[in-house]
Amino acid sequence: MGDKYSIVLNDPEVIKDIFLTNPDNFLSRPHSPTNRYVGYDYKGIAFADESYWRVNKPKIVSAFSNTNLKKVNALFEQTTNEFISLMTSMEKKSKSCNPKVLCQNYTMNIIFRYVYSFDIPFDEDKKGKEIRLIDPIQRIFVMLGNFSFGDFISFLNPIYDFYLQHFRTEISEIDEFIAEVVKEHIETIDRDNPRDLVDSLILEFDITKQENIDTIVCFGREILIASTDSIANVLEWFFLLLANNQDAQEKCYRELRGVFEPKMLNEDELKITMKDRNFTPFFNSTLKETMRYKMIGPLGVPRVATKDTVTKGIFIPKGAAIYQNLHALSNLEQYWNEPNRFIPERFLNNSHSDLFMPFSIGKRGCLGSSLAKDELFLAAANILANFKISPLDGITKIDETSTIGLAQLPHHFDVKIERR
Repeated sequence: MGDKYSIVLNDPEVIKDIFLTNPDNFLSRPHSPTNRYVGYDYKGIAFADESYWRVNKPKIVSAFSNTNLKKVNALFEQTTNEFISLMTSMEKKSKSCNPKVLCQNYTMNIIFRYVYSFDIPFDEDKKGKEIRLIDPIQRIFVMLGNFSFGDFISFLNPIYDFYLQHFRTEISEIDEFIAEVVKEHIETIDRDNPRDLVDSLILEFDITKQENIDTIVCFGREILIASTDSIANVLEWFFLLLANNQDAQEKCYRELRGVFEPKMLNEDELKITMKDRNFTPFFNSTLKETMRYKMIGPLGVPRVATKDTVTKGIFIPKGAAIYQNLHALSNLEQYWNEPNRFIPERFLNNSHSDLFMPFSIGKRGCLGSSLAKDELFLAAANILANFKISPLDGITKIDETSTIGLAQLPHHFDVKIERR
């Protein structure tokens, strides 16, 4: 791309051969001003060079593993219940709803509670020290979703890098906040009872070294940015596509209602929990079809070849940036029947794991994919269990085209929500 030697992979067999059979040759990330700016000079985890990634990944995986699963599930379910209550209040005031801010607020709350034990008030009229993060995070979302020539044309790299390092303030604003939180956690930690992911990370790293504290801050920022943005975008597409596909929405509702009815007492709201996921095959397929039909990151997060490699007869030179064309894998007719139609049933009896890779694959696949799936399930299932989603009155179908950029995002839209 630009004048950077890049290879875009469209063949699932080649992708698997590179990332599963020969993964050690492709464990680094390409260097670019944006990756350096967001990724702590390639020392964090998501955008880290291989050497730092190898050191940091085991500690971060261990921190994930050491968090109390029951506590995490309870946290997710509590946040989802508050999210549905907010939607109920909104529905009483106005049937019109803009899903974008709503979804970002939900996903931000999940991450803040899971990682830092903080809340972002669902009531936007409330104020708190966490509120100051919303604006810089929003600006980072926009920057990461756009294509910048400064990342892909070599002679522009130093100019764009200078601009990011000296004139953009989002990362320093976010890091300042997270550094305060990490410092507070270090001072108040109970090593036998970690409160959240930051506590678990403190237990994994030697915090007598400032560079390790900086790594914890960096990872806290990366998971906040990546998880909030990507999951919120999937949920936003979910609102749009289910509004446009009423038959699929009603099938989901009947299935969710069937799961819940045996447990009903006199509840005003249906509450779907993680225990219900195995009993909602059509809904699960609908969520997968949403991610296939509108793949948020069409080219995934690129990796870079660390040595000359030949795979499936293809020569890949050292230094080449490798992109997985997840959009092609999800839309080519040679792989899918009627790929341009929204058909949840396609996933009912076939996981399509050879083609469907929303969280990438291999050693550098998404570390938080399990948490992301749980978050998506709870939010989307409880939305459909409690509300009917439709285009606004007078609109037959909401525009399904995407914005232009490195991320596939919907244009601004509103939906009509009605309590079931």
